[in-house]
Amino acid sequence: MRLDTYVKLTDRTFQQIQEFGFHLQDEPTQTIWFKNTLICLLMALLREYQSLTVGLKKSTPLLTWACRNMLELNIYTKYALRSGSNAKDSADDMWIDAIDIFSSFRAWLKFHDPSAVTPELDQTIANFQSEKTKHGVARKTYLKVSEMAVAVDFSDEYRHMNKVTSKLVHPTAYSVLAHSDQGELENLKPIFFHAGVRYGLEAFNYIREYIRENRVEPLP
Repeated sequence: MRLDTYVKLTDRTFQQIQEFGFHLQDEPTQTIWFKNTLICLLMALLREYQSLTVGLKKSTPLLTWACRNMLELNIYTKYALRSGSNAKDSADDMWIDAIDIFSSFRAWLKFHDPSAVTPELDQTIANFQSEKTKHGVARKTYLKVSEMAVAVDFSDEYRHMNKVTSKLVHPTAYSVLAHSDQGELENLKPIFFHAGVRYGLEAFNYIREYIRENRVEPLP
């Protein structure tokens, strides 16, 4: 199949994902945080697909970045839907991530200006810490994708694809000095696109089948 024909087919498929997400918003649930998690996963898949299509046309680094993100979303989805506790841990990571982001940003500011006063930033961090406590989250570290990959029997796929995409996403000697959209790398672009689409569709199908069997509720 010609690549342009394949892209048209995947465009229509991901349009169906968007429509499914809209439909999901109207589905009843007794666990709103779980429903929101599913909707956000679907929206993330659509966002990364946009990056895949733009990267295919214009940028190998963007394409490989989106491919790896699709891989991680696939792992994240499978892990979250494997059990109710996994789903809750995945959702709770939002508070841990938020504290980590803003605390790291504050540390960076103080590194450049030790006398800096950051009352608004301090309050933001305190608010997230309060939410973390309110939701009963005792963990201090977020879930690691590599460990989730092991849990869902996807560790080999993650290890290999993460290795090759890292070399192209980060400023390695090759990614800096080589022409990213010419020669051998140009030949790799359809492969990364196909892989990213496969990861995204696997995640979507996993969500769709889960809802068909369990509706919009986490497992016990």
